[in-house]
Amino acid sequence: MEVEMFNTLLGPLLFAMIAGIYGYTARPDKREPLLLALTALLVMSGAISYLYPSTDLFILVMSYAMLVCALLTLNFRRPVASLQ
Repeated sequence: MEVEMFNTLLGPLLFAMIAGIYGYTARPDKREPLLLALTALLVMSGAISYLYPSTDLFILVMSYAMLVCALLTLNFRRPVASLQ
């Protein structure tokens, strides 16, 4: 069952990584909703990884989590004056 869950999550998480990087760099006005959606997907994929534990799925979810954390950190480092 773990292999099926890995195969099920591989496509959406890879697409979310690519689309998240593109959306973050190309659409600065839509960063907050994008980061919220990426974080919600991280929570759901983490819950699925908890229900179906495997090493491959853990590595996939952790690489996605590192990307989301990096994008959130870049967003938090933005100057406050640019928010107005």
